[in-house]
Amino acid sequence: MLAASDGNLWVAGEGEGVFRLDYGTSRWATYSGLHFQCESRDGALWYLTRDRGVIRRLANQWTRFDSVDGLMDRPGQVLTTAKGEVLVIGSQDDKLSIARLKGELWERGDFPVAGSLGQFGTLVMDGSGSVWMITPGGVLQSTPVGLPEKDLLTFTEHTLPE
Repeated sequence: MLAASDGNLWVAGEGEGVFRLDYGTSRWATYSGLHFQCESRDGALWYLTRDRGVIRRLANQWTRFDSVDGLMDRPGQVLTTAKGEVLVIGSQDDKLSIARLKGELWERGDFPVAGSLGQFGTLVMDGSGSVWMITPGGVLQSTPVGLPEKDLLTFTEHTLPE
């Protein structure tokens, strides 16, 4: 559930779709096939689609992004950073993939990590902009850095004690 800047309340359920509570009417707005992710600083609402796309709704304009725009082939989560950037985290060819929106295209970095991507747990972003992922062997911390060619992030792996 998220309270958007326009006062609407958005509710999503796993496999249930996305619903918008409109306090002005007794009806809900339902967007079939979309999974709500977050609201970016500019007021855009971000969704994942069932067919591996990412949707941005800004005002009443809907924009679809996919691999043609630079996204990975399996987007898994959309996040916004403390600096207002929009990131998509997912997988490309069984590698961890993180993309950052630049204008209307995405800059993506793909990173080999230990274990299967299907074994990663929840992704969270802390106040500094680091993304934390639970891995089979511990925790992986990614720290945003500059944007040379393909290196969006550096990684620190925190392993569990034996």
